[in-house]
Amino acid sequence: MDERRKNIRLEKEYHLEYGPFSALINQDALKSSSLVNLSSGGVMFCADESFPVGAQLFLKIHIAGWAHENGAPAKVEDTGSELVLRTIAEVLRVDFDAAIKCYFIGAKFLGEVHS
Repeated sequence: MDERRKNIRLEKEYHLEYGPFSALINQDALKSSSLVNLSSGGVMFCADESFPVGAQLFLKIHIAGWAHENGAPAKVEDTGSELVLRTIAEVLRVDFDAAIKCYFIGAKFLGEVHS
């Protein structure tokens, strides 16, 4: 099988909130999950629902041990610190695991949302 990934993936279990693009305005529509892996180009996470390939999602990724310093993300010694990355992502693939009742959603980042 050919490797199509352009970026190195890190297996991280960061907390994630996800929802349809409309959740950008109505954040009550966000659901909680955790990351399976993360790269500079996208994410994979476990969801309790499927999304069609091509759908745009609003994601909030909570990255422990990081913070904004001088306008840029930086690793910090305070493990209680948390950087929240808000981004729009496009669904590239969906795989269902019946054993754990999880839809593995692979999505690429389209851009960061600044608030």
